[in-house]
Amino acid sequence: MTDFEHTAQIVKKNVSLGGKDQSIQALENLHQSNPQNKAHINQLINLYLQQGQIEKACQSMFKLLTLAPEHQTLFQDLLKFSSQQGLFIYAAKAIELVRLQSNDVNPNDYFNYGYYLAKSGANDDAVAAYQQALDRGVDKPEEVYVAIAQLLVNADRHKAITHLQKALSLKPDYIIAMFNLATLYEEMGNRLEAQQLLENILVLEPFHCDALSRLAELVTGKAKQLKVLHAIDQALNITNLNLSDKINLHYARAHLFDKLGQFDNAFQSALQANELNRQVNPQFDLEEYASRVKKLTAYVDGLSSSPPPMPSPVPVFICGMFRSGSTLLEQVLGCHSQITPAGELAFFTKLREFIQRNFSSGTNQVNEQMLSSWRNQYVELLSSYDSGQKLVTDKRPDNIVNIPLIKAMLPDAKFIITQRNPLDIALSVLFLRLGPSQSYATRVQDILDVCSVQQKWLQAFQEKYKDDIIVVKYEDMVTNFTETVTTLLGRLDLNFEPDCFNFHNATNAVQTASVWKVREPLFQTSLDKWKNYRMHLANHS
Repeated sequence: MTDFEHTAQIVKKNVSLGGKDQSIQALENLHQSNPQNKAHINQLINLYLQQGQIEKACQSMFKLLTLAPEHQTLFQDLLKFSSQQGLFIYAAKAIELVRLQSNDVNPNDYFNYGYYLAKSGANDDAVAAYQQALDRGVDKPEEVYVAIAQLLVNADRHKAITHLQKALSLKPDYIIAMFNLATLYEEMGNRLEAQQLLENILVLEPFHCDALSRLAELVTGKAKQLKVLHAIDQALNITNLNLSDKINLHYARAHLFDKLGQFDNAFQSALQANELNRQVNPQFDLEEYASRVKKLTAYVDGLSSSPPPMPSPVPVFICGMFRSGSTLLEQVLGCHSQITPAGELAFFTKLREFIQRNFSSGTNQVNEQMLSSWRNQYVELLSSYDSGQKLVTDKRPDNIVNIPLIKAMLPDAKFIITQRNPLDIALSVLFLRLGPSQSYATRVQDILDVCSVQQKWLQAFQEKYKDDIIVVKYEDMVTNFTETVTTLLGRLDLNFEPDCFNFHNATNAVQTASVWKVREPLFQTSLDKWKNYRMHLANHS
């Protein structure tokens, strides 16, 4: 009996006895000895699927496809399955193998290749593939220009704008391109250009709910605000309006009433928006939220190694409650000659979710080698923001949960925690549509409870990390700007610079709900705004 036959018998016996792990190991050994055997790969695919090892199944399907690239059913199955599982890179590799090397390759093949590369995060390669589609005369090139712009938006906004303008030169009434361009203009502080594009959209589609919602933030002057409010009320009467649009319009309505000084109407609209939003958000669990830092700490507690040197530029983390002044602070610091603002980086939130999804806490499954690897990935990400400055700000409010993880990876990291009157935070958050991961944002009491939990976390962090935790109060920024910013910069080993006064004229992009607040000078009228709603907040004050 040959080794192959002996292994095959072991596989067959283990499968019949339910020993799938042993079968997989035996088959993997067999495949390594005879990588051209399609039957072995097919068996591996089935066993991987039975064991829930989805990525290994995709890898094996691709190996099988390399042996039989003419097998169209397998090609289509791999495209469909890898897409369903979110493993888009295998769809891209399949197209590269089967379509791009065929004699009848066409522009749409390059478009599809770019699409799957983009979905897998390979943005540069995706842009190159889309450009190939354009060069080869793809149908509807305006759609490809929009797709390229979407990939360029973080790396080079000016190039993204150019591609959107190219799309509109081909199809002037292309609403998707108009809206995306308006969004970019808004984020870069170009109010009039953004407003004009949104108004042009409404000429083409009077009840375009996203355009109406954005205009509610942009328009100034009572007459224009009332006009947009009237259009929103008309849109809300559409019988087949989808729930998400309805939610956004009620939030927009609340903002307009607030601007008009009609505070009772504003609060009622905000309540309506949040009541609808609760239908699509998970129910908030305060106990689960309060346990997040403790749970995350359990993964990394006790891990110690000699602290590596801090990367260059050195990251400074800005976090705290949403609507507590973190975007304002980022703008102010970003005007300093030695600080680059990186915006909201999702790195550590995604890493925390990955760890909690794949490891058990307190079981030493996370080790120093993993932390080192993740640290290197983060340092590589930061390098794209290196333009010679000393510091780079990583501003993401919910990184307050991730502080134990960040400290395990970057022991010398400093954190700026922004704080604000909890009632002002609660009011501001209530008027804002946050995502499902912030499901507390739809009730005043839940928002205040989260403020309280974060305050307890802060006290624990201050006790543990000492001077690496810096607290900045929004009220101090407004009432005593120079001293507050000078003190903060001193903690970062920098001197105050007059350009920090000009934060409202900064040209960097702002992608948060504070986009227009940070384009204005600071006024004391931004303090205690909750008092306009004191009657509605009476039970919480």
